[in-house]
Amino acid sequence: MSIHPSWKVGLSLVAIFVAGAAVGSLLTIAVIRGKVRQADQDASRLAQAVMQRMESELKLTAAQSEKIRPIVEHAGEQFRGLQVLAMARIRRILQDVDHKVSEHLTAEQRTQLNRLVQERQERWRRFLGRELPDAPKGPPDVTR
Repeated sequence: MSIHPSWKVGLSLVAIFVAGAAVGSLLTIAVIRGKVRQADQDASRLAQAVMQRMESELKLTAAQSEKIRPIVEHAGEQFRGLQVLAMARIRRILQDVDHKVSEHLTAEQRTQLNRLVQERQERWRRFLGRELPDAPKGPPDVTR
């Protein structure tokens, strides 16, 4: 059985498109994962970059840099704290959704939901290279 030449061309184009989409998706995931891990690694990098820019642009004296550096470093730690808090709240919201949804499911569907939740947690773990932070106690509050 032989395939008509026009079908071969069409199938080849589809295969190339699918392969390109797959490679592009994998590269995008790898780049995003690298950026998240890089931002997550060290709050002092932000402080260093801000200080370098301030020293360069504002022509800070050594005395000024000495006084300003702790302020900028503290802000970097605060940014890191916000990131951890946001991730913890995301986890809490997801747990709340899972709980509320499970109330409307059959026992078999709850088992399937638990499997989906475990898969989601594994995807987060692989993406971030670690677990999501523990969720804060109490109901999720997205307004804070």
